[in-house]
Amino acid sequence: MAGFSLGHTTLLLFQRGLTSSDSVLPSGSVIPGHGPPGVDDPPSALRTHFALAVERPEDVEAWGDELEKGGVEVTGRVTWPAGGKSVYFADPDGHVGEIASRGIWPHY
Repeated sequence: MAGFSLGHTTLLLFQRGLTSSDSVLPSGSVIPGHGPPGVDDPPSALRTHFALAVERPEDVEAWGDELEKGGVEVTGRVTWPAGGKSVYFADPDGHVGEIASRGIWPHY
């Protein structure tokens, strides 16, 4: 993976097929698999990833609770080393959504 700061935005580039499986962090948190399928996977296996930014880690918690109350499957919660938080969820087409707070990247 390569990450680039673009002003107030982050552009992440992943090597094809290497993020298709879940990633377990040392803390035990799970980042759900996403990205292009592996070479042998059908195109229908594509699970794109999108993220929505919120200001505070508490906002992430509130959104995660709200998603669960609405029947949306929360597939992962991460507290990052710099104090930021992410909550991951499945959208209706199986793509991976993320709500992320400040404290994930050095510039955000």
